Amino acid sequence: MRAGVFSSLTLVLAAASAVLGRDDYDYCSNTCLSVASSGSWGCTSYDGNDYQICLCSSEAAIETFALCSDTYCSGGWGVWSSYCSSYAGIKMDDFDTVLAAAKAADPLSYDNISLLTVGTEPYTMPQSEFETMLNTNIAFYQSRLFGELYGAATMIFLFGIFFLAFVKRIINLVIPKTAVINSPFVARLRKWFIVPAAFCTTHTAPLKIFGVGYAMMPTRGQTLMVVSVMIMNFIFLFVRYNIFNNNYYWPDEEYYQVVRYFSDRSGIMAFVQIPVLILFAGRNNFLMWLTGWSYETYMVYHRWVARIMFFNAVIHSIGYTAYVLFAGSASLAESFEETYWRWGVVATVFGGVIMFQAMYFLRHRWYETFLVLHIVFVIIFIVGIWYHCVTLGYMEYVYASIAIWGFDRVVRFIRMSSFGFNCPAQVKLVGDVLMLEIKAQGLKWSDGPGKYAYIYFWKFNFWENHPFSLVERRGDTYIFAAKAKDGLTKKVFKYVASQADQSALMSVMVEGPYGESFQVEPFGTVLLIAGGIGVTAMYPYAKKLANLQIPGQHIILHWICHSDDTVKSLLSEMKGLSGTGVEVHVHVTTGKVDDLLTSSDSEKDEKTSNDDASGLSSLVSIGRPELDQLISSTIANADKSVAVAVCGPDSMNDTCRRSTANHLVGPHHVEYFEEAFAWA
Repeated sequence: MRAGVFSSLTLVLAAASAVLGRDDYDYCSNTCLSVASSGSWGCTSYDGNDYQICLCSSEAAIETFALCSDTYCSGGWGVWSSYCSSYAGIKMDDFDTVLAAAKAADPLSYDNISLLTVGTEPYTMPQSEFETMLNTNIAFYQSRLFGELYGAATMIFLFGIFFLAFVKRIINLVIPKTAVINSPFVARLRKWFIVPAAFCTTHTAPLKIFGVGYAMMPTRGQTLMVVSVMIMNFIFLFVRYNIFNNNYYWPDEEYYQVVRYFSDRSGIMAFVQIPVLILFAGRNNFLMWLTGWSYETYMVYHRWVARIMFFNAVIHSIGYTAYVLFAGSASLAESFEETYWRWGVVATVFGGVIMFQAMYFLRHRWYETFLVLHIVFVIIFIVGIWYHCVTLGYMEYVYASIAIWGFDRVVRFIRMSSFGFNCPAQVKLVGDVLMLEIKAQGLKWSDGPGKYAYIYFWKFNFWENHPFSLVERRGDTYIFAAKAKDGLTKKVFKYVASQADQSALMSVMVEGPYGESFQVEPFGTVLLIAGGIGVTAMYPYAKKLANLQIPGQHIILHWICHSDDTVKSLLSEMKGLSGTGVEVHVHVTTGKVDDLLTSSDSEKDEKTSNDDASGLSSLVSIGRPELDQLISSTIANADKSVAVAVCGPDSMNDTCRRSTANHLVGPHHVEYFEEAFAWA
């Protein structure tokens, strides 16, 4: 884990270091480069490196730079040599040789030459003209530098929040008692600004129009972070521009200066945000390891940073289109002939396609199709920005983005190979739940609450996978569970259902383990609420806490489910938990208790079955509990801190979140934990 943390952190810092590195920009020498580029040497094409090759091959251009550098700059020849070496692959003679040739050529004065004809003689730039060009270059490049700094600032703000979360997590791990300290100020802050859904009562459940889901609402804490980044991004687009009348490129045309600088800054800010955007989407995002925050949380930030980045990219594209139409020397058609322009259009268009196909309705309804198309479109987008900037600069952000994406894929491959690429899995149906018993073929994991893995089924599309909760480990065999819905799980469900005993032996790949355990051990009362298949996430917590036997800790498990085979299959486990001191309540929404307690095991004798029924009957009740009342009474009756951990259907999770948030302020510290798997 530590190697992954430092590897990922290095990738991010490599991109950030580029911002500081460009602060050493040699304005004087680069102004001389602009002086040399101002001559009409017959170099007109910006497609690929043709312009740089032409410029660096022109003796008159080379000698013009040498004269300028000798007059106004000290040691500026390295800028020209590096420029021609990097972009044109041409090695320059030493400075003294070129300067001597330039002086011997009897250079012209800039005032006496025509820039409309192909020049063959070097020229000198008067000091007044040079100072105008120098000021123009300072304004031009500082605007770009501020674009990098401001783009980085929006991301550094997020990383600052993540760092605070990391520090809090370390303190809680080292000194567990700090996790349950009750501060009235912090409790009110969490009640009103952190825990609840942003502007309504739903967070896990989608917002709907005419019964169709169209968006997921972040929590208030997530919303505050996102809105802060949006406000910062908006402000940074409009500040620190140096606009003046005697600009060399746009004399007496301040409007064109604004359009050009604004377009450059928006594009650069978008570029800076791309590596972080990709980092947030990775399953092996090192920030999850540091903060303990869920993949679902980072997917919220991934989507909103993507929207901010795309907004900047659209502003960049619109601005440059307007600039070419009204201020550029080339027409729009001529601009499309340039490689960097065409690929910039490709990147923007596919950025828009990605935004469209990632809408909640499409993403949630056809997730496997969305994921494949999403990856394809992102690859095209990355190729687009590569060719857009390969001759313009800022490639370190492209390299960092590719490296972060590649790092995630490499770690995923290592996870799969360590467990075994071809593992035998006994798959059986329990109601509408897929239960998998998988025997590890390689390294063994340590089991624990909150763990899950992505399962690939060789029989079906091998690139498709689905998250399965790890229920428990039995030697080298791991028990996983997931509810069959659409896509891959539906295919597996239909196949297994077609078998005679609704069971099948299948070959699978396992990518994992993923997930972080909730830190519930320090709490005096731990209330675990599970809905349906969500019990597979809450059961390991109850089992772990029961084994720890923490003095004075009260563990309560409420399982709300339908009257189906899922209930029957786990009732014995519920009885086992009850025997270890866990207060277990099984709420069956339909059916009869007697039907559930009827043993299906023909090998049990009548006395054993009756004993089981007697022991289980005290745990099971018919009807759906009032969750708000259940949470309220538990918190009210607790004499110490309370942890409320929930995993279930979307509406149940939102109800528990809302109810817990209403009780955060009180005599004891109350914490809310949620396992949702709601990133689809």
